Amino acid sequence: MEIDADGFVFSLTPDGSSYLQPNSISQRYAKLAARLGIRTSIHKLRHYSATELIAAGVDVRTVAGRLGHGGGGTTTLRTYAAWVSESDQRAASSLFARMPARPEAANLPMAADDSLPPYLRIASALRAAIEAGDVPSGTCLPGVKDIGATYSVSAGTAHRAISLLVKEGYVEVRPGRGTRVVWELTEGQPAEGHLPVVVGPEELPSAPAEPVRPTPAFFMVTLRGPDGRRYPPRLVPGNFADPAAFRGHLIGIARMEAPEHTDASGGWVGAFELEVADPGAAAGQSAMTLRW
Repeated sequence: MEIDADGFVFSLTPDGSSYLQPNSISQRYAKLAARLGIRTSIHKLRHYSATELIAAGVDVRTVAGRLGHGGGGTTTLRTYAAWVSESDQRAASSLFARMPARPEAANLPMAADDSLPPYLRIASALRAAIEAGDVPSGTCLPGVKDIGATYSVSAGTAHRAISLLVKEGYVEVRPGRGTRVVWELTEGQPAEGHLPVVVGPEELPSAPAEPVRPTPAFFMVTLRGPDGRRYPPRLVPGNFADPAAFRGHLIGIARMEAPEHTDASGGWVGAFELEVADPGAAAGQSAMTLRW
């Protein structure tokens, strides 16, 4: 038996002389899908074929040719290529790989003195870590919520501590970029030829030595301006054995309390004096006055 060159591919007759009714293909596919328990149609099979071929990386022109579309694949992409979760995940992974690394936040030090208000305790701990170089300049601090969670305080208390450090010139806050340390370690160290000296009658007397007691972690400092004005005292970390450690406190307090007497050169530091006293000492005991 010969099949005519014009015979139909889909035909119920052996020689292909007759064609199938158009609905018969859809009916046969629907019966097959029902027998397999699949809710679909032959039209959806066309969508599925186009979507899977495109997701597999087949050229869009090739897919469009298999579907009988013209226009270079525009119709194929617009009509038949459904959203594919796998392709979307690959696209997200590719984008993530090209994003710059997020800067690591600094590890927060623990606050020392529980007698201080919470915001001062947090500010003092961060200030000491910055001055010691444990949190170098350029390091990003965690957000106020994370700081509050670390020290078991509210976000408002953590924000108050950060605001104090901003006023003192230790950190800066930029919208969308977080809190970054801007205080340079060299700023807290005395420059050559600018060693601190003890002046005035506050020098320690050469009396018989008393029993040595541990140096407290915090000291009460009072700034005295060029005009002789005394500013409110503050409790700051320091060490009597290292007077140079108080230079950073003088700079921060002066910039906050008397900005009109400061500038970017740093030459104004010598016009100020810093009185340092042990908060646990007896009333009336002499303080140490530092000047650079």
